Amino acid sequence: MESDILTHTVVPEEAHDLKDRARSFAREEMQPVAAEYFGSGEYPDEVVEAAHDAGLVAQEIDAEYGGPGRSLDEIVATVEEFFRADAGLGLGVVSQSFGTEILQKFGSEEQKGRTSPPSPAARSGPEWPSPNPTRGATSRGWRRRRRSRPASGS
Repeated sequence: MESDILTHTVVPEEAHDLKDRARSFAREEMQPVAAEYFGSGEYPDEVVEAAHDAGLVAQEIDAEYGGPGRSLDEIVATVEEFFRADAGLGLGVVSQSFGTEILQKFGSEEQKGRTSPPSPAARSGPEWPSPNPTRGATSRGWRRRRRSRPASGS
C-alpha cells in the first residue's frame, strides 16, 4: 500500500523538487536493498553513504554551519519518501544528524566551531558529538558488532 499523504497537492511548492529527488533516491537506493538489510540485520552503510553523497542528510543544519538549512516542509517531504520506501533504512538515514539541532540551538560558538556537519564535504574532518563516545558511537554510524541473540526460551 503506497501512502499519498504528502502529495504535491498538499506539499508546499518550494518542497516539490526536493520531494521528487528524495523519492527517486528512495526508489533507486533503498527499495532494492531493503529486504536484504532487514534479513541480515546489518547497518546500511552503503545507503547512508549514498544519501550523504546525494545531499539528503543533515537537512536541518543551517547553511552557516555547512548544512543546507532546509525548511520543515522540505525535511518532512523528504523523510516521508524515505519511510515510504523502508522505515528501517529511512531511520538509518535520518538519524545521521541526531542531536545536531540541539548543538546548533544551544551550543556555544566554540562548540559549533569544533564540529562539522555529517555532510560529504565534512566527513573527513571532526564529527558531531557522539551520544556515547565511550561506546564508540559517532555521527557517521555506530560501530557495529554483531551479537548473538539467545535462542528463544533461554
